[in-house]
Amino acid sequence: MQRRAGFDPVTGAYVDTRVARGFPMGGIGAGGFSVASDGGFGELRLNNNWMSPIHGVRGAFHALWTRRSGATRCVMLRRSLDGDEYANASPVRGTTFTGTLPSFALAFDDDLPLSVTLHGLTPHVPHDVRESTLPAALFRFVLQNPGDEPVEASVLFSFENVLGRGGTGHLGVELGPEHEMKGVHRRVEYDSIAGAWQEEAAVGDRRGVRFRTDQVWDARSHRRGVTGQYLLLADATPDVAVTACDGWDAGAPSASVLDDFAREGHVRSTAPGRRGEDGGWRPAAAVAAATTVPAHATREVTFVLAWWTPDHVTEPSLARHRGEGPHDGTRVGHVYETHFDGVDAVATHVLDDRRRLEAASSELGALLEASSLPPWLVRAIRNSIDSTLCNTVVPANGRMYTLEGLDWHWPMGGLTGTNDQRLSSHPYTATFFPELDLSELDEFRRLADARGAIPHGNGNCDLGLGTTEIPYGWPMFIKDFLPAKEWTDLTMSLILQVGRAWRTTGRDDVLDRFWPAMVRGLDYLDSIAPDGVPEGGTTYDVWDFPGAFVYSATLYLATLRVMLTLGATRAPERCDVWQARFDRCAQRLDRDLWDPRGFFRSSEHKDTVFTAALAGEWAVRWAGFDPILDLDRARSHLVHQYRVLVTHAEGGLPRSEATFEGIAVDHPFRAGLPRGEEFTYVWQVVSYQACLQLYLGEVEAGLETLRRFYDRLWGDGFAWSGGLRGNAESVYMTHPVAWAVLAALTGAALDVPGRTLHLAPQGRLRCPVFFPSFWAICDHAPATEHTTLEVVRTFGDPVTIERVVEGGVREHTIGATVLATGARIELRP
Repeated sequence: MQRRAGFDPVTGAYVDTRVARGFPMGGIGAGGFSVASDGGFGELRLNNNWMSPIHGVRGAFHALWTRRSGATRCVMLRRSLDGDEYANASPVRGTTFTGTLPSFALAFDDDLPLSVTLHGLTPHVPHDVRESTLPAALFRFVLQNPGDEPVEASVLFSFENVLGRGGTGHLGVELGPEHEMKGVHRRVEYDSIAGAWQEEAAVGDRRGVRFRTDQVWDARSHRRGVTGQYLLLADATPDVAVTACDGWDAGAPSASVLDDFAREGHVRSTAPGRRGEDGGWRPAAAVAAATTVPAHATREVTFVLAWWTPDHVTEPSLARHRGEGPHDGTRVGHVYETHFDGVDAVATHVLDDRRRLEAASSELGALLEASSLPPWLVRAIRNSIDSTLCNTVVPANGRMYTLEGLDWHWPMGGLTGTNDQRLSSHPYTATFFPELDLSELDEFRRLADARGAIPHGNGNCDLGLGTTEIPYGWPMFIKDFLPAKEWTDLTMSLILQVGRAWRTTGRDDVLDRFWPAMVRGLDYLDSIAPDGVPEGGTTYDVWDFPGAFVYSATLYLATLRVMLTLGATRAPERCDVWQARFDRCAQRLDRDLWDPRGFFRSSEHKDTVFTAALAGEWAVRWAGFDPILDLDRARSHLVHQYRVLVTHAEGGLPRSEATFEGIAVDHPFRAGLPRGEEFTYVWQVVSYQACLQLYLGEVEAGLETLRRFYDRLWGDGFAWSGGLRGNAESVYMTHPVAWAVLAALTGAALDVPGRTLHLAPQGRLRCPVFFPSFWAICDHAPATEHTTLEVVRTFGDPVTIERVVEGGVREHTIGATVLATGARIELRP
């Protein structure tokens, strides 16, 4: 059968294809690297260099040696590097890569006596921060012998020592007297491997190589983060013999380690103590694991690659002194150093517990795979956690900070936060890592100003964490670029997220902590709402919608709805005032933004349809609060929004704005983009449009909105590098919004204080339902109007409910029901 290179939408595989960035490996906040979809390695982010990944690491690869009946073969387990291959390398003919985070399978196609598949895994266990922040990755080679003779085989794992290399993102902008942009503070790069070296390592009964560096930098210097060590170990089993090479030159025309390996499938150390030289010797090392695969049998060879670069230092003065000092940095470290003593302990733990870690890491995905959801949607949801792995920073204090865009070539570099994007980005972490999620949200609460306004960012991975004294920490005005200094949605986002956190957990301690900030924030919003709707900038920062912007208006209604609901018991004396604000905003929405043709106008000055018009309606439904808009009007608007922004768009990417007649309103930043490209913040399309379509029963249209976009994303090879606009410009923080689709399809919302579960499944459906306290499977049969909910996992103290509200109208009183594992709820007419 002839192989067709590219993306296979049926299997979800990339065949003979290298995609942008590759498949991400590495735990939450730990840094990491990417595995190329056609073998080899993409970019390395091991050295606290989130915003300055290392590319071109030829010395990192796998190889296979075989001998059958005296005939030997040695191949590099990757496809050709298009002219940059080693002279003595024999790449495989083809590759088939299938990746669903946090694991992948890479099959190699060639004339080999064995079938070879590489399985990779980054441990990722929901609710377990220790196991999910590991600086390590597993590589398990499965060797299958279909023949009648035994085959001697050996797998080589070579890795290049890049200790000493790294850098920052851009470090902000220089403004003129009229706030015009005069320049960008360019990134600082560290590109020296001088003093990098390796040695053979023995950890217990396992053998491998240890990567080190002689570089020592000031303890207050950001550059300190590029030092540390890596460890590559082969697992010890009775039928596997391990050899190691502690040094070879990855910069040479030929890979000397391959010549050695090709003879007998073994390697040896030939350059003990040889140090890296800038412009010369590029240090690399390798481990070979040899075994014999009997006829019609299978053998496995497993490696772990672990790294230990705990000296993450943030340095505020970098933009000024460009890394030369004097230094004023702070060592923030990594959370993994609070759980383990060093890299040996990490590697040993991963290998000792790999079976358990593999099983725990696959449980969540297995529930999705067993659902009735279409395979493309399952694939999209599972792989949307790329930014949870790549974009996160978790220092030793255990708080999480999320980079807005990984390796994003924008002026503000390694900005963390950002609370406007968090409104859509938080569904995954809030559900599966609630303490980490709350820790980031709490930083925004702590950094609020005296008025109650919430900042834009909460730090910068290079300059400082837990501070707004960084570029774009607060909204900023830049002439002809960023039009507004006050933003409306930053403060509303905090209130909405806390409201949902309290509803889904019932934790009074959370509400106690955030409540004063929420009340102050609501007063701040009123201060910038001269005519009922808060005015200013938003997450749509390069758009300008003065006056009443529909996105801000519906979010404000949602925010007031949450505060009114919580205030009924927390602050009843304030509710009359808040209700008056709600009524005033609703009247403004009706008077100035509802168009008789059946849609909400973008603003009082523009009768266009905007992609995020109904953001507030999604926010309350996702959080489990009562709707804020008339149902018929909301549906009418969504029909027109789908018509003019989705069906009229080219190339799978939705538009951001169009006239009622379907004519695109092109943003100035769209100028120069290729045909079919749109200037749209695509991830909010998932929440504010597609999910809302699902909630309101427009299931076919909602799924089509999603399918068009994800077909484009995967077909273009951007599966694990989806930028703000759905291209390969960065890994963007809001990709995990895809997990909100499950709640929209099932209508699931949990009110723990009210002891109520809401369900509104759309059509015939079998779909998982996830909350911080439990996981369940929802089955719905429309023909019999029969709905079943079965709890499959619980976390912490089980939740108790007494009623289920179905479809928003039908209430089932079920008595006190503990939602523990095995609990089953049956709903019938």
